[in-house]
This record gives sequence, structure tokens and C-alpha cells, in this order.
Amino acid sequence: TVYRSEANTILASARKLIKAESVFGLYMRPGAHGFSPEHQKGKEVLNLSYREFPAFERISVLTGDPIWRSLNRSGDLLIKGASQNAAGLPADWSALKRNSGKIGTAANFDSRFSYNAVRIPLYLAWNGKGDATALTAIRKNWMARSGKGLKHIEVNRNRAKDTFRDRGYHAIAALVNCSLSGTPFPASLRGTLDKLYYPASLHLLSIVATKQRYPQCW
Repeated sequence: TVYRSEANTILASARKLIKAESVFGLYMRPGAHGFSPEHQKGKEVLNLSYREFPAFERISVLTGDPIWRSLNRSGDLLIKGASQNAAGLPADWSALKRNSGKIGTAANFDSRFSYNAVRIPLYLAWNGKGDATALTAIRKNWMARSGKGLKHIEVNRNRAKDTFRDRGYHAIAALVNCSLSGTPFPASLRGTLDKLYYPASLHLLSIVATKQRYPQCW
């Protein structure tokens, strides 16, 4: 009861970041300050890796508030819109013109599919519901683009940059392959974690998502 009460307080605060509908539907700002049109030359700056689809689905069930589930529906559309670039991938940070629906990379923010955006396929696959088009595009344009390992991609020029070397990023790719093709989660990724907390956390989340949503792949 105490934990639920504390969670509801946090959710009430987070709910204030959900804004009126754009042509894509509802959207959530990354934070309370610095991301609005007043601060970003008339555009909303979004981080689409913050759309934790499985969490929003669960929150909607627990609270009875349908607005969280609405964020999932609009999230699919925003990701597709943000992928209309040379690489066919969403960048870490996107800029949305709310009324026109034009969406692209955000000025003064990273225009790569990189350490932020890599969480998008994790959450899409974990949710396991709805249109798989966005996830299929990410697999094609990120995972399958080269036999030389997973790369950071500069999306506007479609240029491969640094390599994702840690195991946690490859665990996300394994989850995507499982969700789309039923490919078993590799035995080589079921053990040792990276020493750095971020890829290690992504690795653990990918394992949890696989076991929870696709036990046949484990």
C-alpha cells in the first residue's frame, strides 16, 4: 500500500508532462523545463526512448487511467515519423512541430541513433503488441546493415559511426530477433554481464523481456 501510494504520487507528477494532442496524438516531454516550444524555437523536443511501452501499459491497468495506453498508440506513430530520414531510424532526440506534424532531428542535440535510441527497440519488443512495422525497420536499418557489428548511425546522412561493443546492446538485438522471428536467445548472451552499468542494465532488461514476453525463445 505504501509503495502504491508513493508510485501514484510520482505518476501524478509525470502525468503533467503529457501534452495535448499533436497530429500524432498525445506526447510526453522529457522533462518539465527546457524542451517546450518556448525554449526550442517553436518545436517540442522529444526523446522517444523515454516511451516505455510495457510500463505505460501496466500503469494504465493499475491506475485505470487510459491516457497512458494512449501514449503507446501515439508512440508508434512518433517513432515512424521520426524515422523518415536517410537512415530510416529515429535519432536519440527528435523535434516536433506540433501543429504541422513535421518531425526531425533536434537542433543542438545528438542526431544519431545511439545510446538513447537503442532503447526504442527494447521497449517495442518488450511490449509485444501492435504494429511491428517500426521494429522491423529498426532491424533492417540498424541490425542488418553491416556484418561488422552494431553501429551508431548518423541518421540524416545515413553514416555508420562507432561500434556498440558491449554485450548489452547485442542482447537488445537478440530480443528483437526473438520477437520478430522466434530466434532463440543466444546461449552466449545468457551469462556474463558488462562491467559498465548501462549496457549491463540493458542486458538484464532484455533477458527479463524475453522470459516474460517470449519464453519460447529462452
